[in-house]
Amino acid sequence: MEGYVIGDKDLVLGLRLLGIKGRIVSNKEESLEVLKRVIDEGDAKIIFISEEFSARIRDELDVIRTRNKDLLIVEVPERVGVKGETPPAQKLIQKTLKIRV
Repeated sequence: MEGYVIGDKDLVLGLRLLGIKGRIVSNKEESLEVLKRVIDEGDAKIIFISEEFSARIRDELDVIRTRNKDLLIVEVPERVGVKGETPPAQKLIQKTLKIRV
C-alpha cells in the first residue's frame, strides 16, 4: 500500500525512516495544496496528516473523504506523553501499519 505523510518536520522525517514519502508543511494553504496534489496523482492509498494541520482544513478534509471512498486519511495526534510512555502518534503508527516503531 502506497502511503504519504503531510505534517511537521518530526512526523514527516519519522515516517520517511519507514519508507513513507512525505512533505513538510508549515501552514493551512500549503497542507491543503499538498493534499490535493497527492490525491490528484492517485499514487497514495493512505495519507497520514498531522492533527495540527487536519484541524485547520477540517471542512475540506470532510469533502475529500466523502468523494474518495477508497482513500484512507489518518490524522496523527501531536507528539505528547509522559516520559517513558509511548507517545500517542507512535501508538497510532504501530496500530495502523502493524509495525513496531
